[in-house]
Amino acid sequence: LTSVVQDMSSLFGTSTITVYLTSDKGELEIAEQVSAADSPVNVQPLFSLAEKAAQMRKVMYSPDRQNLGDITVQEICVPLTIGNADTEENQLIGVLSLHRQSQTARNEDDVEVISILANQLAIAIRNAHLFQEVQTASASKTHFISVLSHEIRTPLQAIISNVGLMRFPQAYGHEELPDAY
Repeated sequence: LTSVVQDMSSLFGTSTITVYLTSDKGELEIAEQVSAADSPVNVQPLFSLAEKAAQMRKVMYSPDRQNLGDITVQEICVPLTIGNADTEENQLIGVLSLHRQSQTARNEDDVEVISILANQLAIAIRNAHLFQEVQTASASKTHFISVLSHEIRTPLQAIISNVGLMRFPQAYGHEELPDAY
């Protein structure tokens, strides 16, 4: 996630990129944040804009704000969703927030590319979560089989040993084996 966010930051010339992921309670929490060290103005992303993008499940823009002369501060928040965007069957993974300071206005082509990357990022995050679940389930299965194998093998080993001795009565010398009850 860190490398993807850093690549996006350099590609779009952003001063800050924040990835919010939804918690088990459905709240947005910061999962990753990358800020450019050479950013001319330090303006924090608007958390309320990310929340609004999550609620509306659509791309949200902040109004352009003038900071230093000809520098314009812009923010775009894109929901990270899995599923069909045209229906309500999509699952919200989080929100991608890009914050940049620029001398140019917002470019709609950039917004479209960011939306496509956000969709791919949502799929990658979901796949990472699924992979982690599979790894956890596999570890639990391996532990269960190990314990089960030990619990079965321990009593069976004693039975197998005694049966083996019964097959070779000469191991007892010439003593008679006791009658079974």
